[in-house]
Amino acid sequence: MSRTSSIIVVGAGIVGVHTAWYLQQAGFTVTLVDHNTAPAQETSFANGSQLSYGHVEPWASKDTYPQIFRALWDETSPILFRLRWDLAQWRWAFSFLREGTTQRYHHNLKQLLKLAMRSREAHLELQQTLHIDYAEQNKGIIHLYATQEAYRLGIHHAEVINDLGYARYPLSVSELFHLEPALEHSPTPIFGATYCPQDASGDARAWAQALCQDFITKGGKFLTQSTVQSFVRGRGRIQGIVLENQEQLEAGRVILCTGIRTISLIKPLGLSVSIYPVKGYSITLPITDPSVIPHISLTDDQGKIVMSRLGNYLRVAGTAEFIGWDDTLNNKRVDSLVRRCQAYFPKGLDFSQLNAWTGLRPVTPSGYPYIGESKLPGLYFNTGHGTLGWTLSAGSAKIITEQILREPL
Repeated sequence: MSRTSSIIVVGAGIVGVHTAWYLQQAGFTVTLVDHNTAPAQETSFANGSQLSYGHVEPWASKDTYPQIFRALWDETSPILFRLRWDLAQWRWAFSFLREGTTQRYHHNLKQLLKLAMRSREAHLELQQTLHIDYAEQNKGIIHLYATQEAYRLGIHHAEVINDLGYARYPLSVSELFHLEPALEHSPTPIFGATYCPQDASGDARAWAQALCQDFITKGGKFLTQSTVQSFVRGRGRIQGIVLENQEQLEAGRVILCTGIRTISLIKPLGLSVSIYPVKGYSITLPITDPSVIPHISLTDDQGKIVMSRLGNYLRVAGTAEFIGWDDTLNNKRVDSLVRRCQAYFPKGLDFSQLNAWTGLRPVTPSGYPYIGESKLPGLYFNTGHGTLGWTLSAGSAKIITEQILREPL
């Protein structure tokens, strides 16, 4: 099979668009397929906007388990976990618990940070080449702590990340206010912070749409409103896809960048992945007084939210709902985001003009995505990036492209 052979990439979220772009650059004829009318219309549509390379700690850890346990009885918790009569949820939960041992946690953290650093390098190279306008802020990310104990734990996490080769260090309150003066106006108590100067933020949807347009301009084919129904099989491998209108598209390889939809797509093939949907929310608010709204992206440890400035708007995102496949907008969760944002910034934002969003993130027990060929030849995965899709997308796409290039011609 030559390097100019055809590849179908299913899913035009932030991961899928990167995957199609890198494969095209490598010399493949690529068709990108999505059931929406444009790229980045679901999980990538209004995410937290952080490129949080130094904040990739796996959720599966001894620190997280007590929070999830408390969330079983607390409807207001940033983490909402509801046990269901759902075998998939129980299987995923048991795998999640197994990944939380000290040994597994540190292994997963090392792998995620390695991928994140690779992704940062790839993202910077892309921006130097394409000069995409996506409201980027290359000012780092500040992680805020409200108590001495939380700050102590944050310093420990920073030391671990530093030891693994990525800059993250503690800040006193005075150092914090010097770095981000807008926080001096905030009435919310802050005990301390950690800072990743090489992190960044920006509009993932704007980036994905610009990258997709570059892919199309260079000869890539993008099929919108095209739902994959099944796969073309022959000679013991996947040879293409069948769309809902029964049109068949043949290709040497098919790559699924389909998030939570991966589960239902591969079930008829006798394949499975350990992915579970975790719902997140965001609000986007117009900025009315730029002097009191930070330029540096923030992570609020206590409220489990992130805040990122996107030009004249502030994006606030957070919560993690382990409640199944329900993708409806829960106004109570939106109100929680509003209250936490107002606690930090009672002035400077127009809360009457907020836009609310929710999306289902494809989370694996370890936090590490599926990248590579499935058990069925010709079918590949680049999926399961959880809350880190924007952060890990460029690196993941480069890795799967390199894997395919190493295969026999």
